[in-house]
Amino acid sequence: MSIKLLKAIAIMLLMAAIACVVGAILANNKSVDIQGPSALVVLPDMTVWVSVDDALWNLNAKGKRLALVDGSTLGVDGRIGNLVLHPNGQLVAQIRNDPTLYFLDPENALIKSHLTPQWPAELVAHGSSAINYAFDENGRVAIATGGGHAVAVFDATGVYLGRTKPSLYEFSNGLWWAANSLWTTDTNRQQLVELDGETFAEKMRVTLTQKLGAWQFLGMAVASHGNASEKTNAPALATLVRFGNGMTKGHVTDVFNDGSQWDFPVNGTPQPRDIKWRGNELLMVDGASFAIKRYSANHEALADFGDTQDQAELSALLAIRDNYQNQYHLYFGAAVLIFLLGLSAAVTAQYMEKMLTMKSLGVGLSRLGTPVLSSYSRFVMIIKIFWPGMVMFTVLSLLILGMKWIPGSFTEVRLGMLLFAFVATILSFIFFVISMRRAVADPACEGLFNFRAVQFFQSDPTFWKLRNVDELPEEAFLLASGKVGLHLLVLTNQRFLVFAANFRDRTLLKDYARQDIRSVRLMVSHEMNWLQKLHRLVPVGGEFIRIEFMDGTELAGVTLAQHAVRRILQQLQAAEVATPVFGEVSSVAQTISSRKVDRETVKYQCIASFLVPGLGQWMQGRSGTALLFFLIWIPLMMSAVVVAWTLWETLAAVSPSTITYTAAAYLFVCVVAAGDVWRMQEWRSKK
Repeated sequence: MSIKLLKAIAIMLLMAAIACVVGAILANNKSVDIQGPSALVVLPDMTVWVSVDDALWNLNAKGKRLALVDGSTLGVDGRIGNLVLHPNGQLVAQIRNDPTLYFLDPENALIKSHLTPQWPAELVAHGSSAINYAFDENGRVAIATGGGHAVAVFDATGVYLGRTKPSLYEFSNGLWWAANSLWTTDTNRQQLVELDGETFAEKMRVTLTQKLGAWQFLGMAVASHGNASEKTNAPALATLVRFGNGMTKGHVTDVFNDGSQWDFPVNGTPQPRDIKWRGNELLMVDGASFAIKRYSANHEALADFGDTQDQAELSALLAIRDNYQNQYHLYFGAAVLIFLLGLSAAVTAQYMEKMLTMKSLGVGLSRLGTPVLSSYSRFVMIIKIFWPGMVMFTVLSLLILGMKWIPGSFTEVRLGMLLFAFVATILSFIFFVISMRRAVADPACEGLFNFRAVQFFQSDPTFWKLRNVDELPEEAFLLASGKVGLHLLVLTNQRFLVFAANFRDRTLLKDYARQDIRSVRLMVSHEMNWLQKLHRLVPVGGEFIRIEFMDGTELAGVTLAQHAVRRILQQLQAAEVATPVFGEVSSVAQTISSRKVDRETVKYQCIASFLVPGLGQWMQGRSGTALLFFLIWIPLMMSAVVVAWTLWETLAAVSPSTITYTAAAYLFVCVVAAGDVWRMQEWRSKK
């Protein structure tokens, strides 16, 4: 297949991947648009109003739908997020992202009046999102602000009466009035807080005693009508939802004054959206099944609320929503697969172009001292050297997995396995060190440990474009130089070349005549800086060397290619007798060496790569490295956006460790990307 055709295929696949991404976005938007049942309210005659997408359904005491009021008839701009019953018998609805409370006629759900709470300045931003509210018999309304970490109270006309003191809550959601007390939830601390109904000061707290795994956060809460505790015969204080991380999935429980709980039965993984008591029955709107679950006061699961027709309509809505979700996953999976195929085609075309270039440059490794090993030979050598460690690692992995299946009562067995795992780990490390040191010192293994240097000549045209006439490589090795970074050092039959290196690219830093090398020697302890001394503590072999040049510059670092270093010493000693004759410098090398770099351009490239890792590398023409940085940055960026948005909108609590890890990882990649641009371009500018 031709390179041109491969590039065309890569472009078409990329366009197809973009089309699939668009399809995934459209399908996801349609899926999200179908919310199903959400908020509900129970009237004194046991009839129920429930919001379903943009409409309100009125169900009689037997669950038969009496009326459906669509969004246009309701006259509100948005979907109803909360429904409660006012003491005057009217429904009070709140529209998502709207601070107004709408009073609806309980007969036909038409708007009768509205109330706009007069929020204090510090809580204005939280007055329309993630709120829950409850009215007392005098018409006062208490509103839990969620991310505002406060509860505010207003009179019947919306005049602000007061709020809870700062730091009383770490998020607050559910609340209800009881006599002259206001009960509230301290969401993230798993506590119920009783407030004085007049001063809004804390009276007492009830700490939930059961730690139910991932269900750590308190959601909606109402006064309980459930049966008394079977153990203490105490009445239930509240019925509330305990959510998992994300405040979507959860379950319902009754909480007692001593903090104990009595869970309602769970089938699958429900997504509670609202809970209300209907006499001695609890209704729970489940967003996972699009059903109104029903439980007895004794916590027995009953048949879903609603007649056959209503349940069938809700099930049909759920099927449509699930179909869009399946389409989303299909489109998204196809986008990933097609993108990978397109990327593979593009990489293959780039590789073929590179190989054609290499072929035209007359690559020759006949004088290279390090053996050139095939992929198969390297694989066999790795197995021969490290197979005992691989076996031990496999055994340890199986051992750790097996411990999960051992009952907790077998304590001695568990301790024995842990001791064995610890000893085996120590022995494995010791064996690895011994094997590594032996292999590095073995001349037969040089081709393995110096493979990256050899690969440079096989797959990168940089050297071959810069070489002089009749110039061929004789030795090459990588030198880790601490703060300076990684260098590729190449001794040819004419020069000594120093390349700047990273994980993909090689850029010529400087070239020296062979006679310009003053000395190459092994370093002793007092010559090493603290980084080199620290590196020496890692006992994996290798040599610390120092190379000094006639112009006063020097290179110092560690290399695993000790055999190549020894051969270079021998060649340089021989060169003192016979100085090599240099050929004529090619015009290509002259052009590249004389190129000047605009420092302002470098700065812009660094800034670009800091903002979007990979962009600066792309501007420098290093597309492969640019793609790697970009692919690493994308998931980190998405994670950082989620954390930042959650913090900005105070949607949920984010642990300090999560903030630290996310910020550190993101900044690390940005700084490394910008540093890579600067270092590579800095080296080029010194030529």
